[in-house]
Amino acid sequence: LGNIREDLTLFELCSPYSITGSGISIKEGYTVILEKGAVLNVGEDAQMRIQGTLIVKEGAVINMSDNSYISVEDNGKLQMEGTSSNRITVTGESWEKNTGTSSGPGIELNSSVKSSLKYVDFINSNVDRPWDNWIIISRDGSSLDNISMNGGSNGIILENNSSLTNSKISNLERTALHVHSSTVEGNQIFDVAQNITNNAYVHLYSNAILRSNRIYSTTDVETNFALYLDGSNVLVEKNTVGGATGLH
Repeated sequence: LGNIREDLTLFELCSPYSITGSGISIKEGYTVILEKGAVLNVGEDAQMRIQGTLIVKEGAVINMSDNSYISVEDNGKLQMEGTSSNRITVTGESWEKNTGTSSGPGIELNSSVKSSLKYVDFINSNVDRPWDNWIIISRDGSSLDNISMNGGSNGIILENNSSLTNSKISNLERTALHVHSSTVEGNQIFDVAQNITNNAYVHLYSNAILRSNRIYSTTDVETNFALYLDGSNVLVEKNTVGGATGLH
């Protein structure tokens, strides 16, 4: 990996920027800012390792490639600052960790510092390892707010007081959410589990909170179900399953 040991600001005027080879590592104590409207292309098999800080501004676009991925670790922080009128886009085909010796999500948040992802559209198409790959795993209490996720295999794993709020998850091949000791509130989850039967859209484990969400399908589905509960102290309240124009 190429190491970044200085503060950098990447402006729209000079974009697109490219990460190639095995990728980059933003070292602790340094900040990289992808400015408003800038475009970053991450090449095939490239990793973005964040041990410092990566700030992504409104309207920025990150184009991922096959087997490229982002990992936030040690004291790293990913701060994605989209707005309701100018969202960030992260897109690409089959982007997830797949090194040949290990596999993992497209984005893994596993730091001593909580990350924040707001107003981001995640698109992941043509997933070539559909059975175990997730788009995002948050292990460190990070917050995801007003995101959308469209396409891909599995959606999001939330652990250790992470949160997903006011978001939309749709058109996944398998499972939308696994929730462990975390909160899911105010979201729409629909048209998932498209390539599997006898599966739940949302799996809730110990100390999970599922509140005020809407879970449904736009077609008549009889082979899957909305919720699977496996653990203690699970709170499910004020959710709508199916109804209105959606079916379940």
